[in-house]
Amino acid sequence: MRFYIGYKFTNVADKENLKARVLKIAYYINSKGHETFVLGRDVQNWHSSPFPMIKTLPPVFTNMLKANILLSVISDNSRSVGLLVENVLAMLFFKKRYYLVKSGVGENLYTFFANVDNIVYYMTDADIESSIQKLLD
Repeated sequence: MRFYIGYKFTNVADKENLKARVLKIAYYINSKGHETFVLGRDVQNWHSSPFPMIKTLPPVFTNMLKANILLSVISDNSRSVGLLVENVLAMLFFKKRYYLVKSGVGENLYTFFANVDNIVYYMTDADIESSIQKLLD
């Protein structure tokens, strides 16, 4: 399976912690024999300022077509146009959508239309692998 890992970036205060979390998620999924695409890692080289949507849309579109699953990582209550676009594309392309949500984060626009079986919660970064495993089972 090929996972597209989507996440909020622009409005997240601790970008280094986010980067470490996303890389941990990708590494775990890869260790289970799956492929991953991470926009920041694979296209933007973790550039600290946001890329304009017009530059990111072509690789987002192309890699969403290649993916089987969109895994949205939601670690706070901030909104993200990019993550919303990724979810809309996943819906339009009939991709499975999974959500890895930090406990305590309120209901948000991304998970509103989600199947509750495709949402898992984690308390701390140490819980991420066991939470992802629930989605892989």
